[in-house]
Amino acid sequence: MYGAPTVMMVNMAPSRTQPPMIRGSIIRMGREWVEQTYGPEVIDHALREIPPDDADAIGGMLLAASMYPLESWNRFLAALAGQVRVTKGVSEQAFYREIVRGAVSGATQTVFKFLLGVFQPPLVLKGLPVIVGRIYEDTELTVVTNVPGRFVAELRVQHEAVHDNARIGFLHTVVFLAEMARAKNPSAVYSRDEALPHGYLLEVTLEYTS
Repeated sequence: MYGAPTVMMVNMAPSRTQPPMIRGSIIRMGREWVEQTYGPEVIDHALREIPPDDADAIGGMLLAASMYPLESWNRFLAALAGQVRVTKGVSEQAFYREIVRGAVSGATQTVFKFLLGVFQPPLVLKGLPVIVGRIYEDTELTVVTNVPGRFVAELRVQHEAVHDNARIGFLHTVVFLAEMARAKNPSAVYSRDEALPHGYLLEVTLEYTS
């Protein structure tokens, strides 16, 4: 039922020697959100701040289903956050929260368009592994607890760059999904953030009222 732990493996790679990748749809939706919210000049300025190889990798036309270098996206995000902070007065925390919402909203609507607003939050939150699978190439996600009012999920990743990116977006994705399911007063924290012998662990604990 709701509380039974579930595990989803998403193309878990055998080693951390391969460069980590992220799906093009996430980059594209994130870029579009920034352009619509702050203007194309912010995108252009951030692209000029990162190494040319990074700009070439993520600055052109992106295919939604293709994978792109995550480290390039991380450096671009940092450049965007700095640019928005200086020119718009928006804190990095606020910027990251909102760009995550903008980037995952399309995937959320695609996966849950018949569920949002109809089913209770536990049934919608049960689909978090599907959302994570549409973002990263290699992760392991365990839903530890999923009962009305409380949700706990563990995300295991192999590469530091994936951890750094997930540290920005995993919590905000969980809260956004709860809000889309009409959970009331959702509040989440990273209850664990640990380096493991072969990777990293992020645990999010969400509490809300139904």
